[in-house]
Amino acid sequence: MKKPKPTKEQQSIINHSNGHAYVQAGPGCAKTTTLVLCVQKLLKKGVKPSKIVMLTHSKKLSAETKNKCSRFRISDDIHISTIHSFAFKLIKGNFTSVGYKNSPDEESQSQKEDFIKEYAKKHEIKSKELKRAFHIYDTSQAEKIEKFLGKKKAKLAMKTYQKYSRIKKKKKLLSFSDMIKLATLLVMKHPSLIKRKYKHLLVDEIQDLDKLQTKFLIAMAKLMKSDVFVGDAYQAIYRWRGASPDNLKTIKEELNPKCFQLSLSFRLPQNAMKLVNHQLKTMDKNAPVLKSNHQGGCPELLVLKRPDAKYDYMARTIKRLIKNGIALGKIAILAKTNKELRQTSIALRARSIDVNESYRVDNKNSHRKLLKAAIQLARLEKKRMTKQSKQFNKSEKLEVKKCIGEMWFDINTIKGMQRKFHKKPEKLIRIDSKNKHYDRINRLSNAIVTSVGLQNVESAVACLIDACSPIVRYHNTRDKLQRKCQMDDLNQIKVYARHCKTLDDIKEEWFKQPKRKDGITLMTCTSAKGQEWDYVFVINVVDRVFPSHLSKKKGIDTVNDESCLFFVTITRHHAKLYLLESPKSITKFSNRGKIEKTTLLLNNRSPFVKPKKQGLKVTTYI
Repeated sequence: MKKPKPTKEQQSIINHSNGHAYVQAGPGCAKTTTLVLCVQKLLKKGVKPSKIVMLTHSKKLSAETKNKCSRFRISDDIHISTIHSFAFKLIKGNFTSVGYKNSPDEESQSQKEDFIKEYAKKHEIKSKELKRAFHIYDTSQAEKIEKFLGKKKAKLAMKTYQKYSRIKKKKKLLSFSDMIKLATLLVMKHPSLIKRKYKHLLVDEIQDLDKLQTKFLIAMAKLMKSDVFVGDAYQAIYRWRGASPDNLKTIKEELNPKCFQLSLSFRLPQNAMKLVNHQLKTMDKNAPVLKSNHQGGCPELLVLKRPDAKYDYMARTIKRLIKNGIALGKIAILAKTNKELRQTSIALRARSIDVNESYRVDNKNSHRKLLKAAIQLARLEKKRMTKQSKQFNKSEKLEVKKCIGEMWFDINTIKGMQRKFHKKPEKLIRIDSKNKHYDRINRLSNAIVTSVGLQNVESAVACLIDACSPIVRYHNTRDKLQRKCQMDDLNQIKVYARHCKTLDDIKEEWFKQPKRKDGITLMTCTSAKGQEWDYVFVINVVDRVFPSHLSKKKGIDTVNDESCLFFVTITRHHAKLYLLESPKSITKFSNRGKIEKTTLLLNNRSPFVKPKKQGLKVTTYI
């Protein structure tokens, strides 16, 4: 790859080869590229690749850094990994120095969740509360536990955590926090082990560090010939997991580094600078001013009168962009929650626009096959009911057995259902009362019979989907998001069936697993950090969404988190940003005496949006 010409700001960082350095870098200011250029300079000076360590906070960023290094033809001997992976490598190589006779293993997340669920059942505490308490203890924030749970539950959570810690120690298992704690202990007790192996340390995205990681990296940096810490304090959106700007202050106080700045954004257009810098100044009056050299569209605020109007507007605009030669992969839609994205996915697909749901996990299409089998059984049942004999013929019996075989159950349950059908063909699906799926199968059987009597096809499909819901829930007890996505897939088929006159009109292609192809990227604002696209739509930019209605209740830290999240959201585009001020309905629950459920429509302007001061182009769309 041809070496890009570094800016003056980048060159000053690249020339740093001794002592500590801290770089404040804005969004799109080539943080990772600058670190790679630093490595290239060190190698030219004769530093051995094995003496250089590059650490990041996430696996994704670590993979991107490796790819960028390979494009710059940099040796693979450089250690590039996440902080936890590096810490675990140190422990595995020197386990006797931290009190282990044999090499420890990484703990299984599923084992931890099972322990929490079992303990929560036996005591007066919810598994969610216990899981959150474990996270608080893991990230060394024990002072917050009483505020979160209260005195009684805090004591119970502490005992549970201590019990689980003893189990881990006995089985020689390490959690992520254990890895960092032991690695810090190793570095502080045996500094010679680190000094011999490594000389130069480079760390990216330091605003995402928690207290334990900060302590570990400071201990490492004190033993290095040179180190470079790069981050952006205004993109610190992970305070809920222990990351805090206070950790950046700790680095500055402990290391007293030479400070650098990257203020030229290669991502954002000039027309967006007024919006971006205004948001920066609202967070910090002393924040550096960001600059840009390339042209792009003026950020646009769309004022929408109806909740569904956002889908019509996005569909029209996206189709226009596609006609102008813009690839689908260069367009993204961002929202606060996965629920909003799932609703958007259904609406855009109904308007003939392909989407790529980043939050989804590929599955074996079992949920669609289950619904397909249920619909086919309803068709066969309807045929049987129209016959005088009220009996299936041979080919129909084989078809029923085939449908049962495609249902989302274990092999023994399927064989049991097929045997029952063989004995009494007039009843489609049955199972022994001792079977764990008895209630689910009974419900599905009743739904098939009910759907036959319904004249409206959409209602018939909806009836079958309701019966499939407990089966989908059973197979996704741990993954709620996956369960919701699968139910959305089934509801999509219900939308397609709206125009069908009979069950026979339902097409087989609706049940096929969609092929992975280019589509509009749907992503949450939090997940979008570190990503970029040419065109970005942000939906539901209204008060109580941006910022969240919960932020004021949870305190100033959460309000700051929301400001940082909005800053991250408006800095993902390369060509144009669309902020959709679309009304959003939310459900409010009240527990005073009786549980009351009310629906509120949020349509007030977000306090983060000030069109005149931010240079936003305002358009009303009806």
